[in-house]
Amino acid sequence: MDNLIAENKAVPMIVVIPNGNVSRPGMASGGYNDEAMALFREEMFDNIIPFIESNYRVKPGAENRAIAGLSMGGGQAFYTGLRNTDMFGHVGVFSTGLFGGISRQPGTAEFNPEAVTPGILTNPAEFNNKLKVFYISVGEQDPRIEPTKRLVQTFREKGLRVEFATFPGAHEWQVWRKSLHDFAQRIFRNSSL
Repeated sequence: MDNLIAENKAVPMIVVIPNGNVSRPGMASGGYNDEAMALFREEMFDNIIPFIESNYRVKPGAENRAIAGLSMGGGQAFYTGLRNTDMFGHVGVFSTGLFGGISRQPGTAEFNPEAVTPGILTNPAEFNNKLKVFYISVGEQDPRIEPTKRLVQTFREKGLRVEFATFPGAHEWQVWRKSLHDFAQRIFRNSSL
């Protein structure tokens, strides 16, 4: 990040990286179920954002806030960011299993983005108007690549503006570092500086 900012390839920003494995007593931590996603959202809005805004000089507004994540964190970014476009103007989803490619039994249904983020397929203009950047990436050898490519194609066919990138590698840091490097150069470019 420092090199991108020094080279004027990224806008100066504060980056906060929380542990997404939130849970309640008696509940397994993390995961892709609705309860775990809701807990992450609750943690984000009740604790993380208020702490950041109380302790750091940050600009208000969705256009000045991004959410991104890798793997399970990518699912959390998708779920939280796209359900709350009034809070996040930039959403980055890196190698999430939310779209499929893992733990799918033959004959099971594909991921339904409309069930997770109502309106994303039926009213893409609303998302296009609110999101400055919607970015998805995946490794070229990641088992998640085919369902991710299908979903990106569906989004584009429905008129949703989505930036998509693939990088050599599987479900690994080599891909995620390149994803963050790419995403960081795209965000906050149209925000008031």
